[in-house]
Amino acid sequence: MKADSKAIPKNSRVELDTGNQVLRYRAMTVSLVMWTAALCLCADLALAKLVRQSVPVDIALVGGFCDHVPQKYLPAPGVANGKVEFDHHGFAFVHFGDRLTLEKGLGIGLQARVAGFGPGDKVSVQISDPAGVVSKWDYEIPGAGVFQMGLLPAPGGTMRPGLYRFSAYGAGHELFAYDMVIVGPAEFGSCDPAPSTS
Repeated sequence: MKADSKAIPKNSRVELDTGNQVLRYRAMTVSLVMWTAALCLCADLALAKLVRQSVPVDIALVGGFCDHVPQKYLPAPGVANGKVEFDHHGFAFVHFGDRLTLEKGLGIGLQARVAGFGPGDKVSVQISDPAGVVSKWDYEIPGAGVFQMGLLPAPGGTMRPGLYRFSAYGAGHELFAYDMVIVGPAEFGSCDPAPSTS
């Protein structure tokens, strides 16, 4: 969250007339904005967690990864562009954890093992973003028994800040739901320069 610059007086004439009162007002305003931002941030951060599970789940890795050229694309009618990327090697995470900062070209994802589901089994995965936009597709668990799900921003863009829910379904019911939070922006970009889309 960014403080609104309009909340702080900018008129130099007013500053000269009121002296220390303006400085005190500024300090109080900035302090109030910072406390409000901190409270909102802490509330969001507290939401990042494994929300539900109907079977034993091992969340192997959670974090952020940079856009890259995948090994192949798979059709996915439930995704905005109609396809998902697939890579046998998994995500190349540059950040670890379920609370990430906003960075250009940085996507978020997780890798998991689910009891009773192994190589060749199919699961349905779903990711909902802070605006309520849902992406979903079917996924066949690869040979290592670990499946992954992730979301990338549009080329050259950033993810929307807020709460993301990752869900997996199999055998007709929800297997688990996991929440991740994006806050920001980051001071430095881990994914610069952005990969070429040509």
